[in-house]
Amino acid sequence: MLFDHIHQMFVHVGAPMWFTMLGRLVAPIFIFLSTEGLRYTHSRLKYVRNLLFGSIAMNLMSVVLQKVLPNPNIVLMNNIFGTLLILAILISAIDLVIDGVKKSNYKNAVIGVLILLAYAAYNVFAMSLISIPFGINLVLIFPPVYLVEGGFVFIILGLLFYYLRKRPLQIAALAVIAIISTKFWTEGFTMGSLFTSNIQWMMVFSGILMALYNGREGRKMKKFFYIFYPAHIAVLYIISTLLFIV
Repeated sequence: MLFDHIHQMFVHVGAPMWFTMLGRLVAPIFIFLSTEGLRYTHSRLKYVRNLLFGSIAMNLMSVVLQKVLPNPNIVLMNNIFGTLLILAILISAIDLVIDGVKKSNYKNAVIGVLILLAYAAYNVFAMSLISIPFGINLVLIFPPVYLVEGGFVFIILGLLFYYLRKRPLQIAALAVIAIISTKFWTEGFTMGSLFTSNIQWMMVFSGILMALYNGREGRKMKKFFYIFYPAHIAVLYIISTLLFIV
């Protein structure tokens, strides 16, 4: 992740491509571990709350940084918290429906359906909110599926990770998504571009780390992640701006 963001902040001054190639492994691992966390957390409400606060903080930081230190070479759109937030909400809603139907708890099933319908409606009208004062901030904090980091593809990947419980199936799903993410259809596609610019397929290598996962909880580093993720992006952005712009 750190190497990937170094590339993002310094690509205009020659940061090597292999930095961002390493970064292709990061998002699938975040998504995979988030789905594992959802499966075992004691409180999904708190889990969603933490991701919401993280998304708000990330958006606020990006807005302030770019106003105080504008940098024409960098657009700060990083917010994996937003992706994980939407994924957590969708999984929780779908689980309410499934569990409600299985246990004949139709109240929960209806709540789940209403959440899904509300989010679907939000996706339809979200772009119109941008013209409203502070509407763009709402959309960035609580993004429609087509504006989350990684887009619709990462949301689908997360759903597959969660509902395909067997590791081989999860890794197979990752491979399929990696192929879908590869831009074979673009004009001028060549095999060489797979190792220069068309590199999203490299996310498939995160399957190696997934295969090594033993299903047991490791060292608790949640607070470190919530602090390090925005902090290192801010520090790299400031360094890039002060060294090469100001």
